Parts: sequence; C-alpha cells; structure tokens
Amino acid sequence: MADEGGEEIVAIEILQTMERGESTGDTREAFLALALFSAGRTGHALRVALVPLAKTLPFYGGSVTF
Repeated sequence: MADEGGEEIVAIEILQTMERGESTGDTREAFLALALFSAGRTGHALRVALVPLAKTLPFYGGSVTF
C-alpha cells in the first residue's frame, strides 16, 4: 500500500464528484474503493465497496452496511 500520494488523491477527487450513471452502475464505487485502498484509507475503502454489495443481499444487506 502506498502512502496517500498525488495520483490517489486526484483519482479520489475525480471519482467522488462523478454521478452514478444508469449505464455504469456501481463502477464508480468499485474504482473509488480501489483508489481509497491504494491511498491507505482501507476502512473507508471497505465501506464504499460494501454499500453496492449490500443491495444484492436481501437477507444480510443490513449486516454489511454501517
């Protein structure tokens, strides 16, 4: 894992400003989670990755969101 450097910061800023599109689905969240992980923000990355996943878990969705 790299320290939070320039490339990760730029990627995070760009991805956070993007809106979710019908054709892209949860792509933004996937790449945002990867950028956050690369920046060493693992807890935030996990939260971002789990929110879209929770929508696919009808019985356990509430267990993976916080």
